[in-house]
Amino acid sequence: MQRMFQKIFTNMRRNALSVIDEAKEAEGATQVFGLFSGGDDSLAALRVAMEHPNFHAAVHCNTGVGVKATREYVHDTCRDLRCPLIEYCARDNVNSQNAPDPQVYEQLVLQQGFPGPTKYGHGKMYNRLKERSIRRLFREHVPNGQRAILASGCRSEESTRRMGTTTRISREGRWV
Repeated sequence: MQRMFQKIFTNMRRNALSVIDEAKEAEGATQVFGLFSGGDDSLAALRVAMEHPNFHAAVHCNTGVGVKATREYVHDTCRDLRCPLIEYCARDNVNSQNAPDPQVYEQLVLQQGFPGPTKYGHGKMYNRLKERSIRRLFREHVPNGQRAILASGCRSEESTRRMGTTTRISREGRWV
């Protein structure tokens, strides 16, 4: 049984690395980052991304909504794996001119209300608390004009919503 599990795991890992290679070749990406939320799926994606020769670092977007234990787990895991970690905190956000532009969940809720299925839903909160951190990552770590791969643990089987939004390889501007 263990031998069968090992063979399945090896094949899955090999397949995941081939997806990264395919994305690198198709999109001309120069670096690979592992997006690490602290969850099991993102840890699995990070472990695979770390094996790629173009791996640069793990990236943790600290939205200010999560629990301290998760941030500690991210730091401890990266230390134990000897994996470089880049962490961006939404509260410490800076805009493209490097001016302070803090994104604080509690303030956003007071201004707009709790996110839901309305116009101020998940997408807007994602943009404010995570996407701005990823833009900063590209400004600070990916040379202008180059693309980079963001390996995530996003699975289509995770939920009905994810089934409609998850693709094998996607590109948005310089993000692959």
